[in-house]
Amino acid sequence: MRTPLKALLFDLDGTLADTEPTWLAAKAAVARRHGIDWSEADGIASIGQATELYSAEFVRRGATGSVRDVGDEISAEVARRLSEGVSWRPGALELLLAATAEGVATALVTMSYRGIAETVRAQVPGRAFDVIVAGDDVSRSKPHPEPYLTALAALGVSPGEAVAIEDTQSGASSAEAAGLRTVVVPSHSPVVAAPRRWITDSLSLVDLPMLRALLSQEQELAEVTRGTR
Repeated sequence: MRTPLKALLFDLDGTLADTEPTWLAAKAAVARRHGIDWSEADGIASIGQATELYSAEFVRRGATGSVRDVGDEISAEVARRLSEGVSWRPGALELLLAATAEGVATALVTMSYRGIAETVRAQVPGRAFDVIVAGDDVSRSKPHPEPYLTALAALGVSPGEAVAIEDTQSGASSAEAAGLRTVVVPSHSPVVAAPRRWITDSLSLVDLPMLRALLSQEQELAEVTRGTR
C-alpha cells in the first residue's frame, strides 16, 4: 500500500500569494513615516530577508524604536494592506481548496509574522489551514528546518505523508531538511534543481493526483535504497 498524501504545507509570500508588491509598498511607507532614506533598490534587496534583518537596517538608518517595534510596524502595515484584498498566485488557491475538499490537512509555513498569516487565512473561502507556523513562532528561520518540523508535529503527520509548496531556494532547503518532498514555483529568484525537488512554472500545472504520484515515487526510491524491493 502506498503512503497517502495526508498534508500540504504552503509557504505564503510568493507561493500562495503575490505579496511582494505589498511588502515593498509597506516598507517604503514606514520608512517615510520615520523620515529615513529607503530606496526602491533597498526594498528589492530586502526581499526574502528575515524581518529582524531589514528592521535592524531601518533602526541603523535612524528609525525610532527597537528592531522588534519596527518589524511589528512593517508587518502591521502589510496586514492592513492585505486585508483590503490578496492577489493569489496562479493555481495556488485552487490547489489549497482542492486539498481541503478532499480532507487533506493544510498548513501555512511562513516567515511573515502571524498577524499577516491570519489576515491571509481570513481571505480564503471556507476552512483553510489546520496549522499556521509564522516567523514569530520559531527561533530559527528558513532555511533551517524548524518551521517545517514544527508544522509537521502540529499536524501529526510524518514527512513521507506530506508535500511542501515553496518558491525560493531558502524555503525549499528548509522543507527538504525537514524530510519533505518539495514542489517549487520560483517567483523572484531562480531555484536550482535537487534530487527531492520538483520545479514547475505554475501551480496551475499541479493537482492532488500529481502530488500523490510524487509521494509514491519517493516511497519506491526509499524501498530500493533499503533493499526491500
